[in-house]
Amino acid sequence: MTAEELLERYAAGERDFRSSGLSYIGDSIANADLSNVNFSGLNLNDSYLEGVNLSGANLSGTFFDSACLDRANLSGADLSRAVLSKASLFGVNFTKANLIEAEMRSAEISGSNLTKATLIRANVYSRRLG
Repeated sequence: MTAEELLERYAAGERDFRSSGLSYIGDSIANADLSNVNFSGLNLNDSYLEGVNLSGANLSGTFFDSACLDRANLSGADLSRAVLSKASLFGVNFTKANLIEAEMRSAEISGSNLTKATLIRANVYSRRLG
């Protein structure tokens, strides 16, 4: 699925993409609004989602290895058991996000806001924290 198709389906009211065949967002979806979307369990490794609004999204068990989520809004999102290893997470808003058992090894999270985020059993070993 291309970024354009995803945005068109979202604009038409679709929010649950678990059975859509979505496995990679190769095109840039910079600054798009995808709030309350359901990407749980999908493989979105290497996707480019800079500045995307994913607030309130269900991202549990989603794979974002080596993805770019710089300046994304993940406030209130469910990222339990999500894998964000080696992801670029500069300036991400994780306010009140559920990061229970999330895997963030070697992720770049400088300038990210983790206020009131739930980090129980999360692996947040980072190359840089700031």
